[in-house]
Amino acid sequence: RQILNNIGAAYSDLGEYTKALDYYLRCEAIEKISLGESHPEYASTLNNIGWVYYHQKSYHEARVFNNRALQIYQNTHFLPTHPFFKDATSLSSSLSQICLLYTSDAADDLLCVDLG
Repeated sequence: RQILNNIGAAYSDLGEYTKALDYYLRCEAIEKISLGESHPEYASTLNNIGWVYYHQKSYHEARVFNNRALQIYQNTHFLPTHPFFKDATSLSSSLSQICLLYTSDAADDLLCVDLG
């Protein structure tokens, strides 16, 4: 799963978002089973998928994945008993991506979806 995520990240860095999405979605399917839907690493992959959708101008999908990631981070990262407690980077990344959705060209598209 980590290899799939790394390949997805490499394609994303190259701007090859269709290929990146393929690897991220494969990673997500494995993590959903192996880690569960409440694990922070699963949320990180959801966040990566949201980022790719953002770059593909699929703003509704980006928002769905980023919001799912944010929900997981809120439920796990800031509990002192969780092993990832000290790492707030993922949470801030998810929040930043959601902010981008509402402060960029995506905002008009999202408002249309929300209203209609």
